[in-house]
Amino acid sequence: MSYLARGYGVVRFHPNRLNRGLKMDEFYFQNIKGIHVEYPKSHRNLRWFANFQMPVIRYWNPDLRLSVKHSKSLDMEPRIVLDFTDDDDGTRTQVLKAHNLPHDVLFEQVMQVEQGAIAEELQQSLAKTL
Repeated sequence: MSYLARGYGVVRFHPNRLNRGLKMDEFYFQNIKGIHVEYPKSHRNLRWFANFQMPVIRYWNPDLRLSVKHSKSLDMEPRIVLDFTDDDDGTRTQVLKAHNLPHDVLFEQVMQVEQGAIAEELQQSLAKTL
């Protein structure tokens, strides 16, 4: 999300527009403790997710562990790995596969997983509708 030029051509930087945009996207992760994005450099959707969504996530959740791993190899599977901390057994992870999904849809899926959805079921139901 570019708050600086949303809906405009060439626009001068305005801090007020940036602050309004950040307040629109205010959210705090309670369950997710880490987000790891892995993708080949040629994968546009996850690259956009890393460039546009990750800074906003870091802004509102400074203690969250975030990492981006991109590779020149085309063999790497594009995915988002979400880490959760359980009281009983330590850490569990869920994986969101990101083959042909736009970065907005990926962000919505991360938010749904935060609210308790299971990543595999979520993506299977999305695949049925597409």
